[in-house]
Amino acid sequence: MPLFSKTEVKRLKLETIPAELLKKFCKANNLKIGKTVEMIKYILQSNISETKIDSFIKEEYKNIQKDRQAIISDEDLLKELNKVKNFSWGM
Repeated sequence: MPLFSKTEVKRLKLETIPAELLKKFCKANNLKIGKTVEMIKYILQSNISETKIDSFIKEEYKNIQKDRQAIISDEDLLKELNKVKNFSWGM
């Protein structure tokens, strides 16, 4: 038995998408645009597949990566990250 239902998995994925990108996704799929919670609700109520959501997330990630690579290459970024000796996620 899965830990989450398919709808819960879709919801979790959608909640990781920033509001501006959710608006873009809704426009592309002819869905209503509103507050983030409302847009997620509209998407979940539609027949949009998890595959389509995954494809959108991957495409947007590629765009973010291209923008970042225009600023600093992957190789240079790794060099900078390797300079960090200790990192604490907490306060």
